[in-house]
Amino acid sequence: MIFDSAVAEPVPGNFRRRAYAWCANWQNSCARGEIATVFVTHDLAEASILCDRCAILGTILQDEPVPTLLRRPRTPRVAEIVGIENVTQQGL
Repeated sequence: MIFDSAVAEPVPGNFRRRAYAWCANWQNSCARGEIATVFVTHDLAEASILCDRCAILGTILQDEPVPTLLRRPRTPRVAEIVGIENVTQQGL
């Protein structure tokens, strides 16, 4: 199942929380039935709430669980995409 920009436009916080809860609940019920779920978003906060893995697309630059992606971006470009501003080469 593909969800494209689950909550793309600015919406009231209460609706956003209900939408996240619905998506998470639906995804959990799919996991029991082994149905793959893909959320397409441009919002890293949304991705980290809804997903257990995150892929940076175009050419897939990195595909990791969200905490790993945020802690250890593989390239300066991935660091930039996820909002890490202070990057040293050693940190990658």
